[in-house]
Amino acid sequence: MLSKRLNRSALGIALILLVGLVTPTLSLASGSTPNAPLAVSTQSRTLEVGGTDWYAFTTAGMDSNNDPSHVLIVLSPDPTGSATFKVWSAEGLKEKATEDISHPISPMGQGTKLQYQDGSLTLDRYGGDLVWHGGFNVGGTFYVQVGQTGSSPSKYRLTITGDSISFPASAATTGQGQTTQAVSAAVTNSAIPLARVPGSSIGTSMAPTGQMVTINPGGQQWYAVKVDRLAKDEDKQNLNVELVAPAGSAKFAVWTLQRLAERAISDDPNKKAPPIGQGTVNSYQDGSKTVDRDQGYLTWSGDVSYGGTYYIVVSSNNSADPIQYTLKTGVAGQ
Repeated sequence: MLSKRLNRSALGIALILLVGLVTPTLSLASGSTPNAPLAVSTQSRTLEVGGTDWYAFTTAGMDSNNDPSHVLIVLSPDPTGSATFKVWSAEGLKEKATEDISHPISPMGQGTKLQYQDGSLTLDRYGGDLVWHGGFNVGGTFYVQVGQTGSSPSKYRLTITGDSISFPASAATTGQGQTTQAVSAAVTNSAIPLARVPGSSIGTSMAPTGQMVTINPGGQQWYAVKVDRLAKDEDKQNLNVELVAPAGSAKFAVWTLQRLAERAISDDPNKKAPPIGQGTVNSYQDGSKTVDRDQGYLTWSGDVSYGGTYYIVVSSNNSADPIQYTLKTGVAGQ
């Protein structure tokens, strides 16, 4: 569970009542403003060099159980490194608009890569995406500023998910928007970043199709399954997941939004923020013999009566060659 107290350095500004909004000039080129934010979309959006886009979300704050509302923001830029984002409160934007150069105003948060060490390997918990999370004790409207970085235009996807959040009804629903003015910038690294591949991270999660998929050695692929809440609270439903692949070649884990947010801040994610489930071999003992019911396929079934989005991450498991697998999912009542 995330802390029920807002971190002073990251979320303290959120405790101030939101009264009005003064739009600051924070970039040389802009595709929107805090007063006219864009609507979050599943489609990619392009930012020209020097461009900035604005989004907004409203959170309800602490619930009836005194738990903070969790928000997870993920930015998937293509090419990698071509965009970043900052998170602002309305009060922070007002202060930014009139800041003194000797006392610069910082955002309440910003997107970062979440990497950790596993022996000699440096691994990324979100496949290279930029991530920010927060637990809000107090409700209000907050703003996400996406800015292009480097010398190349950015084609990005932004996702904002969480409990008890909504988006302004006035958010613009246009597609690519205006072409922003290009500005000159010093380039210190001319390397071409890798492109974003569908399914390579949480921000580019795919829907399971039940079709054969190829995964490279050491690779992983993300899937998202949205489960609707049942009308009757007393009814239960299970999410069933099956991974069909050569025995021992792949594995999968199942995540919720809250568990991913906990994993983002855990100093030991494997122990303190494990997935809610993972694929296992469905076997049983017949005397001294272990019998596999499903020919080595991995399965998992879990209660998803509360609904929401569930993320399934399929990973290559010590295979020196590309492998092919099929991921099957379904929701069944109990």
